[in-house]
Amino acid sequence: MRRCTVSVTGTDGARHSLEADAISLFDAAWKARQQWALLSWYSPEAIIEVRSGDECWHVRQGRLRVWATGSQHKRRREF
Repeated sequence: MRRCTVSVTGTDGARHSLEADAISLFDAAWKARQQWALLSWYSPEAIIEVRSGDECWHVRQGRLRVWATGSQHKRRREF
């Protein structure tokens, strides 16, 4: 697990952030997206920024969906 700061600029123009403990940068972004998805300022077109230590990574929503779908499919095959 690693501690990540995940942030995004909302439709209100403000930068929103949260801390997430995650197994990967994708996992941190996905957890943040799940928390933000129903908030009025959140935009599905927004680019999510994830920071952990010296690493900084940016991801779009479409890429997160591909990752989540692939991960879920893999888990279904394993069980």
